[in-house]
Amino acid sequence: MDIVLNISIFYDCKIAESGYEVKFGKLNPRIKNSRYITKSFDMCCIKDFKSIFMNEKYSVDELDKKREKFANLWGVFSNEDEKQDKLDSIIRYIIDLEDCKKNKKLPHASDHIKIGWKFTFTGKLLPAIDTMNLYQAIKIALQLNSEIDELKICNYYLNFGEKTGCLKSFKPKRSDAIFCSSSCRDHYHKKQIRRNISSKKVTKIKKHPPELNLSQFYKEKESLTQYKKLNSKNKEKVNENFKNSLVKKNYSQQKSKKGEIINSFIQFPILKR
Repeated sequence: MDIVLNISIFYDCKIAESGYEVKFGKLNPRIKNSRYITKSFDMCCIKDFKSIFMNEKYSVDELDKKREKFANLWGVFSNEDEKQDKLDSIIRYIIDLEDCKKNKKLPHASDHIKIGWKFTFTGKLLPAIDTMNLYQAIKIALQLNSEIDELKICNYYLNFGEKTGCLKSFKPKRSDAIFCSSSCRDHYHKKQIRRNISSKKVTKIKKHPPELNLSQFYKEKESLTQYKKLNSKNKEKVNENFKNSLVKKNYSQQKSKKGEIINSFIQFPILKR
């Protein structure tokens, strides 16, 4: 059963900021206590390797310059103070791969590959490989796909993630092709248009708030003032009516049938003379 999978190869390349130089066949940073920058391993590393080392024949001095050039881009293969043996091993492996493809032979897999896992930004679980050094990362990448330098990652997958029908990586028919299919190209442009429209709306609201209609504002203010005045008059009228009702009630309570004066709190009967 053939299974098509995306497998990530993880390695953080450490590159000396001072650059590298080869002395007596050994590769080291130009300054011993140099700081380092970190760069994630990807397929560009193999493309750079092939373009630097595999295109033409060169002398020993030229090879040292090429070693320095590659190290300035991706760091050392295994450790500093290394000699040329790791480089020669990768070159031989690439030559053997090409020979096996031409003669329809199976290439030799020398490195032990241990599969782990990773989660994508969309939450999907995919297989992944953690490598110990750059040498192992390059060898494993070549073993998993001998044509890795000829493949491109679909631009839709890079920007928006997985989609039904997207091949993710593809072999381009043209050098300027960035999508695996016309469907991915169309969906990419549609999503970009939607994203641009939404971002323009947000920036427009931030930079240009809605204009204030002064005439409408004064009308609303005047109507609000009138409403408050009317409401205050109604309140005064209600309060006055309420007071009148209380006075009438108290007055009615003060007269009893027997002519007694009734206090609102305590009753004091008055004796007739």
